[in-house]
Formats: sequence, structure tokens, C-alpha cells
Amino acid sequence: MASKITFVVLLAFVIACAMTMSVPKAGAQIFLPCKTTKDCEYLHCSNGTPLCVNGQCQCTILSTHAARLDDLKTKKNNAKKCKLTTDCDPRMKFTCVSRSYMCFDGLCTCTN
Repeated sequence: MASKITFVVLLAFVIACAMTMSVPKAGAQIFLPCKTTKDCEYLHCSNGTPLCVNGQCQCTILSTHAARLDDLKTKKNNAKKCKLTTDCDPRMKFTCVSRSYMCFDGLCTCTN
């Protein structure tokens, strides 16, 4: 009887330890050879733009001033028009860093 209890306790301990261990996950990466950035135009990047870097297409986030201005223009063009904050989609708070938004100048805008 004591050996069964010891076995169950030991098994529970092993399971608890196994659950707390983190298993490293492999990140998938597509290898697409290229000579110019034009060769990468069919690579779909969920975040960033495809560029040819060291002979391989990679999704890169451009942080140049012009890129940030283009991003702001796109966001402004896609922003929902409003008269009051209640006109804005409440799900917008999940896209705002501060989790708050308001109607400003006729556009639903994230606040700081």
C-alpha cells in the first residue's frame, strides 16, 4: 500500500515538473533566393515589406521617416469617420497601445 502511494506521489511530481518545463519551438522560415527586391514581390509579409537581403527574401520592417509617414497616411485613410466617440467601433481599443480611443477631428483615434 505504501509503495502505491509513493508511486502516485512520485508520478504526480514528475507530471508537475514536466508541465512547468518549456519546450523550445522552431520558427518556420521560407527560403526564397533572390538577386533583387523585385524577386521578392510575391512573398506575403504579415508585418513589414519583403526585401532581398544577402540573397534571401526577408520580411523587414522599415523604420525610416518616409515609411512611418506612409504608415500614418494609410491609418488615417482607413480610420473610421465619427462625430462622437460612441460612433467608433469598441473593438478598436484592442488595436490601441493605450487601450483607449476617442473621436478627434472626425476620425476615431487612439489616445496616448
